Amino acid sequence: MSKNQLMLCRWNRHFASKSARARAHLGPYLQRMLARSAVAKALEVEGLEQPWV
Repeated sequence: MSKNQLMLCRWNRHFASKSARARAHLGPYLQRMLARSAVAKALEVEGLEQPWV
């Protein structure tokens, strides 16, 4: 997943329709990406607050 795709999934986290994390295939994939140390470090450096997606 590119940083742009992660940003788009983050952007739709508060949409009234089904969020990216609620989708059958995308949700588990996002969780695996968020578990990566490089992604966690990038989120920390950027100062982004949870929920990330």
